[in-house]
Amino acid sequence: MVLNLHHIYSEAKIWEEENITTYEEAMNCKRLWDLDNVITLAKKFHLQSKRHPNAFHSIYGTKDCTVQDFKEWKETKTK
Repeated sequence: MVLNLHHIYSEAKIWEEENITTYEEAMNCKRLWDLDNVITLAKKFHLQSKRHPNAFHSIYGTKDCTVQDFKEWKETKTK
């Protein structure tokens, strides 16, 4: 099984809100590395894929997903 790290609060939103434009800025951004904001998911539950239409990013996209979207998805799609 392949595992992926998923940011519960959107990684893309963090990059945008923190105005991250360089690798160094990303490495120094505490919000990106906050362990309370990540969860490990099986790849089939995480990434967009035709084979896995219930994967989180297949349903909610990658940029505008919210914490509430994740909670809803976790309750309904991973059962």
